[in-house]
Amino acid sequence: MNREAKKLTKMLTDDSIENGSVDIEEYLSSFAFDVVMENKQPSPFLEQLLKIQHCSNDLTDDDIIDELQNLFHAKNLREEITRYWNDTDLDVSTIDLSRMQYMEMVVQESLRLYPVFPLISRGLKTDLHLETYTIPAGTNVVISPYVIHRCTELYPDPERFDPERFSPDNIAQRHPYAFLPWSAGYRSCMGKKFATLELKIILCHIIRKVIVTTKLQRNDVKMKPQFELFKSFEYATKGFEYSFLKAWFRNNVTIRNGHDWLDRKKLLMPAYHNVVLQNYMPVFNKNSKLLTEVLADQCRLRKFIDIEDYAMRSTLDTSMETMLGIQTNSLLREIPEYVDAMKRAGDCFLKRLFTFWMHNEMLFNLSTTGRDFYKAVKQMQDFSARVMNDRKKFLMTHEKEIYEFKEIAKLRKSFLDYLLTVQRVNPTELTDDDLVDEIQAVLLGGNETVALALTYTIFMLAIYPRIQEKLRQEINQIFGGSDRDVTTEDLNRLNYMEMVILETLRLYPIFPMLSRLLEVDLKLKTCIIPAGTNIMILPYVIHRDPKLFPDPEKFDPDRFLPEAIQERHAYSYLSFSAGYRVCMGKKFAFRELKIALATIFRSLTVSTTMKREDMKVSPQISLKSTSHDRCYSYNEIRNVIGENLEYTNVQDFKNLKYFENVINETLRLYTPVPLIARKVEEDIRLPSNYVLPAGSAVNFNSLALHRNKKYFSKAEEFIPERFDDKEMYSQGFNFVPFSAGPRNCLGQKFAMLEMKVVLSVILLHHRLLLSVHVKELTLETGIVLQSLENFPVRKTARNIRATY
Repeated sequence: MNREAKKLTKMLTDDSIENGSVDIEEYLSSFAFDVVMENKQPSPFLEQLLKIQHCSNDLTDDDIIDELQNLFHAKNLREEITRYWNDTDLDVSTIDLSRMQYMEMVVQESLRLYPVFPLISRGLKTDLHLETYTIPAGTNVVISPYVIHRCTELYPDPERFDPERFSPDNIAQRHPYAFLPWSAGYRSCMGKKFATLELKIILCHIIRKVIVTTKLQRNDVKMKPQFELFKSFEYATKGFEYSFLKAWFRNNVTIRNGHDWLDRKKLLMPAYHNVVLQNYMPVFNKNSKLLTEVLADQCRLRKFIDIEDYAMRSTLDTSMETMLGIQTNSLLREIPEYVDAMKRAGDCFLKRLFTFWMHNEMLFNLSTTGRDFYKAVKQMQDFSARVMNDRKKFLMTHEKEIYEFKEIAKLRKSFLDYLLTVQRVNPTELTDDDLVDEIQAVLLGGNETVALALTYTIFMLAIYPRIQEKLRQEINQIFGGSDRDVTTEDLNRLNYMEMVILETLRLYPIFPMLSRLLEVDLKLKTCIIPAGTNIMILPYVIHRDPKLFPDPEKFDPDRFLPEAIQERHAYSYLSFSAGYRVCMGKKFAFRELKIALATIFRSLTVSTTMKREDMKVSPQISLKSTSHDRCYSYNEIRNVIGENLEYTNVQDFKNLKYFENVINETLRLYTPVPLIARKVEEDIRLPSNYVLPAGSAVNFNSLALHRNKKYFSKAEEFIPERFDDKEMYSQGFNFVPFSAGPRNCLGQKFAMLEMKVVLSVILLHHRLLLSVHVKELTLETGIVLQSLENFPVRKTARNIRATY
């Protein structure tokens, strides 16, 4: 390795003198191959190891390139190398390498930013028990070191190149599996030591004799997303994942392909024409004003509200009225049963997608997940069929109001009305089943996606008050102090608002993954992807490419100034997909979003106690936040017990581990018996050598003990997960909600079982919301701990039928 490294250094020096600059990748490829061939030995194991290293040679070369292009940021490396070698021609020994601590840090930081293996996959043979849930056996788990290495909780300011992250002190503070460039555990790369040794020797020889500079910037050395996929109709076929939605969507426009999809798209596109959308403006305005009024009322009752719940209700009302012609009034009443069925079907779809054996149709149909999926799908299809038939009857009784097909754009009709008119004119184009299928597509696309986009936008504006104020100034310039309806002309003038929405959806794209199945070869600049390949496109990752969006984690609406957009590739922004399969409802969504935001921020100012890093998202059918509404208890109850408590037993309730943590954490903060009294009948010597004399009366304050930071970190916060560590409170007397020792409460088990049963029944049927902040409650200590105020709890049913 030393001999080849010296040859490489001389070649680099000579050619750089002659040519002024060199392409380092070409030299490194030749070098690594020579090293492998020189070290070939007859040992079968070693020969196999070297073949593996040779096969991964290109990856290692890229790491070296990235390392050299980052070295000019780390002058300490050259100082370290020259400190150990006065004679720059000496070979590098293993002892030398062990002393090169800063080099080790530089290499590790380079591999953090550019891990050799950006994706790692594992198939689970047994259940994997995590802190808050269990991943079942059979699931295919994909780990992304590229994303993990950019997690701000592990690596603050993750795009900054900082070798000091890998100092011994900093490493000790991180999880051992926070750094995964070579995989980890039992399947860690066998060639890791060989590659690292080769890498260090190259660097030692080059840096001793060559000063490396470049005209490139960090942003110029990023992975290049190639977008030819979106340019041709040939590449518009949806990926195999969409086949799992066949029972749900059946044959609607979402999962159709080829000319069948194109024909259906042409049929539906007139329903999204600007003239038709103009007719929905009164509905957008009405529901936006109602949403603003409800938010204002809730703000008077509570300091903090969950914006997503109200956004979801408002967009549901809008979707139902514009798409189906029915009024649900979810903001004022209960959410229709359709929404719960949609969520359940989505959960089952995701479980199937990430559980490889469920990809088999027969096994999925036999599974509990499959049965739940088909039950939810039938519920949604029955709802859609009922709405369609009722609407048909209504239109038949109003025959005079039915215009000819060519006049449909002039009528203020719903999307369903349009489809029924098309069916009336040409029955062969759309059957009743086709109508039901298309209803499924528009309700999913028009409700949840818009609600999440609205939630994320309000959240970002709450975090960045300066941007919120700039947006409010734009709104005030257009509307002044008026509460009039938003018009189409107003929407065209809300330029900064559009930039805010686009930047929000860049950071939190509603669809974090797109899938395409290649029916013909896809020819890229550097390779050919063969027909039959299923391709996954990740807008969440593409939108964080610093080459496309410098300082990608920064929230900066100015990225979407016209001149900034012109400088980027047309397909660098994929929040609504792109090309032939771009979302048909994009204009509908933007109108609804803009009107809602313009109405809300004319009246309200939003703020939050959360920070950007507190926002946790979960890639499901759409990208959802998991930071504001964690229904872990409800989910556990459904998974363990189901929806029917008739056939449950004591063991079922014992299996509600997380639910028990919730109860224990509640009893820690609000101990029913806050004072425990004892009379000392004989002297007791304490660990401090203080003696409690016989006859003393001792009052034990369990409420104060449970909030003692010595025993409970972040003692004032509600953290059920702290009770995952059973030894924390089972071996001592730091958790005593039912007293402890010989006088421990005899009814403890009875009380715990009763609480679990009662709360399970409530949570299975209702969602609970507190109308005041918990800090506003005043507690009174007596024989028992109680609140001086009533607990203003609002409940909403989980399964309520829509009215129309």
